[in-house]
Amino acid sequence: MIRSYEEPLLERRKRNLANKQRIGAAAAELIHDGDSLFIDNGTTEQLAASLQACHRVSVITTGLNIANTLRPFDEVTVYLPEGRMDHSAYSIVGAQTEASLEKYNARLSFIGIDGLTVEQGLLNNSYEASAISQIMLRNSGTKVLLADSSKFGNIGSISLCPISGIDIVITDSDISETYRNAFIEAGVRIIIA
Repeated sequence: MIRSYEEPLLERRKRNLANKQRIGAAAAELIHDGDSLFIDNGTTEQLAASLQACHRVSVITTGLNIANTLRPFDEVTVYLPEGRMDHSAYSIVGAQTEASLEKYNARLSFIGIDGLTVEQGLLNNSYEASAISQIMLRNSGTKVLLADSSKFGNIGSISLCPISGIDIVITDSDISETYRNAFIEAGVRIIIA
């Protein structure tokens, strides 16, 4: 499917919910007590919900849905950068947000995408969301892509990075051989949720 616009979060969060829940649970297994992590905005709130058992974890996010999901977890400290609220994406965006995020570093970053192709790599349809994801990737140790296989083959307007720009992809069992091979050739660890 080809999309050149960013769908509102409420529409995106309805699709492939069971896969997203398994992906979020698998991602949470990578997190250790005392970790710092970036979680970009989007439908990765299944990951946030899985953090309840973690202790002394710091989360830097622009996703208001992520921050709200983490609100009841006393052992998770949430940092929200300053900026302008994007109502349709439930996130904080803009130049202020980007400047604020540059001050943070994290052991892990968890990034979502709108699409991915072998030739173009990771793709998004929002310039502002892409700029934020690029900062999170640049300022983190281990870069983790959370994407159900329906995203593979979709194109987007803005390139985040080549496939080799991530360390781990967590996806579902419907990943095609083409994309499995592309990740392997790029040295990316594949986790099937």
